[in-house]
Amino acid sequence: MDKDILIFIKKFKNRKWLINIIEFFIKGFMISSIFPLIVALISLFIPIVDDIKFQLIFLIFGIFISIILGFINRPTTKAIASLIDKNANLKERTQTYVEFIGKEDGIYELQREDTLNELKKVDIKKSFPIRVNYKYLIISAVCLILIIGVNFIPTVSKIKAKEIEALKIQKKKEEEKVLKIEQDKDTNLKEEIEQFKEEVESAKTMEELKKVSERFDRKLEKKDDEKLIDEYLKVLEELSKSDVKTLEKLAEAMKDMKIDEEKLDEFKDMLKNLSKEDLKKLSEAVKSIAEKLSKSDLKDAMNSLSEDALDNEVSSSFSSSMDKLNSSISKAQKNLNKNNSNNTSTANNNNNSQNNNQGNSNSQGQNQGQGSSQNQGQGQGQGQGSGQTTGQNQGLGRGRGHVDLAEEEKLFIPSGTLANDEELKGQKNDEGEKQIIKTENSQMQKGEYQNYKKAVGEYEITSMDRIDRIEVPSNMKEIIKQYFNSLNQED
Repeated sequence: MDKDILIFIKKFKNRKWLINIIEFFIKGFMISSIFPLIVALISLFIPIVDDIKFQLIFLIFGIFISIILGFINRPTTKAIASLIDKNANLKERTQTYVEFIGKEDGIYELQREDTLNELKKVDIKKSFPIRVNYKYLIISAVCLILIIGVNFIPTVSKIKAKEIEALKIQKKKEEEKVLKIEQDKDTNLKEEIEQFKEEVESAKTMEELKKVSERFDRKLEKKDDEKLIDEYLKVLEELSKSDVKTLEKLAEAMKDMKIDEEKLDEFKDMLKNLSKEDLKKLSEAVKSIAEKLSKSDLKDAMNSLSEDALDNEVSSSFSSSMDKLNSSISKAQKNLNKNNSNNTSTANNNNNSQNNNQGNSNSQGQNQGQGSSQNQGQGQGQGQGSGQTTGQNQGLGRGRGHVDLAEEEKLFIPSGTLANDEELKGQKNDEGEKQIIKTENSQMQKGEYQNYKKAVGEYEITSMDRIDRIEVPSNMKEIIKQYFNSLNQED
């Protein structure tokens, strides 16, 4: 009899447990939908990176907690007995049975029998109905609709948050790139890598981060070019001094920092006439050279030659490797020459700027530039003036006259060179007579228009490369960065 009663009680307990889980879920879902709405509303005015991600976290976490609480709140036997008596109007029969369970006296046997008969009459669905609180569901639905609507409202703070998020993602990519470089490159880049990490961390905008990345890539490319040329010269020296005389012909084909196709063909013909023993020696010598090289087209070419020598034939892979090497060496030389030219140009521009400023102060009042009124928009003029002697001076500026809209964001780069103040032979004399000659046929030199942002970006990269190679205080570097940032922000 006890077993039958306990089976009934267990059914009621499980029913009530299911009701508790549903109630906790609905309440938790309502509360969980309120917090994401708050986050969405705040994101309208304050930039929140990954705001949608936070909203989903709040929603999922709240639902998960509510379900856990529903499972934890399983009713006890005494609690369910009280609910059975209350909902089924059993007048405390179930509670009495639970309290005196295990008693064997006659009166308790009669009580058990009475309780079992009454429990059999109870309709569990009517006594413990599953009711859904639609008010909570309506509140949850309204919150979800508002969350979706608010997330589609474009605001300045949301745009800012997306920029911060994009910057964060790009910084992570740059860190992954550096990590890969640290694994592949030698330790000579340690200083450059540390500086790059600091600049990436301090970058405030995507534009600034892009420029930092470009400068770093240029440094890496320059290092690779320098290393390739250095190894090329060392290989050339080893080939010339090799005990295998045939390799001297290869050295002749590779001299002058380029591959001589005619001499390379002669070297290939010589390989065909070598004995197996000589080819083996050549292969070992070239392999020994290749083992000292870093991964590059030069190493591939040496390895290919070593393998071909063992096979007693010159394959197309060796010819292809030498072509790639020739292209790589040529490219490396051009890049290094371009860098040297840029550095020299920057230094000369700085010197010319200083000389021009000094010359302008010494010849003020004596020489009048001509051409600004007739060449507005183009911004360049060249004129003549006379004091005690005559001289030429070239004016340079950015005019704002009748400029086409297409040229609005362009910078005029003049061709030719600026005149030097040494050409002015006269002496400063504020009281002397002045003569201004206007001419319609000034000797103007046409330059070219270049995209303003592109020009500023190139100047910035060149300038930052230059200050990286000399000792400049960190606060001064920051001032230079702010200067270029201000140029990029100008309309």
